[in-house]
Amino acid sequence: MSVLLGFRIAQLAVLAAFTMILLQGRGKRGAERLVDQRLLFALEVCCLVPILIYAYVLATLESVLAADWVALAMTTAGTILVAKSKADLGSRHTWSGYRRTTTQLVTNGVYAYVRHPLYAASYVFIAGSLATVFHHAPYPLIALALVPVAYVLGFTAFVARREGATLEEQFGDRYRAYQARVHPFLPLRRFDSCCAEADRWRPGRQESAELPRAADQP
Repeated sequence: MSVLLGFRIAQLAVLAAFTMILLQGRGKRGAERLVDQRLLFALEVCCLVPILIYAYVLATLESVLAADWVALAMTTAGTILVAKSKADLGSRHTWSGYRRTTTQLVTNGVYAYVRHPLYAASYVFIAGSLATVFHHAPYPLIALALVPVAYVLGFTAFVARREGATLEEQFGDRYRAYQARVHPFLPLRRFDSCCAEADRWRPGRQESAELPRAADQP
């Protein structure tokens, strides 16, 4: 098997897995819409178009660049993270733009590090797939892919904010505390809190408590 054929099969397999995982949960009963139905229909179309373009680019590849291997790593990581995020949500998962009433706030698993890991994983996959498209597709096809991708990115960012507002309304201080310690798309705050905790217990570190100055006392 040639390197080109092996790469093509690997990327097409990852794309197929991502697409199947992405479609799971679509049309679940009992879910309530967060946005207008027309926006949801536009989302479905805008997800399908770049997937078809990406599949076409992979099927017609004539060479494999170093950037393509990085792209394969990114699409694979994105697919794995999507699967893990859906597994952590379990039956509470719904299609983007919908909500399901629940009495449990999911903060375990990957949700302990990122508030919206499904969207973050999709961004990673999109970035990886676009890297291959940019290097191999003609400019008109690249432009055709970028328009729906821009809609998907804008839609998910908008829906993430609306989901946050809905969860805050439902769970109140519990969600606000979770929101304060976990970044929506990157594990930054979690990493910072771990570093701060490790620094707190670093050997030789002295704790100090400053007493109120006379001028500050009533």
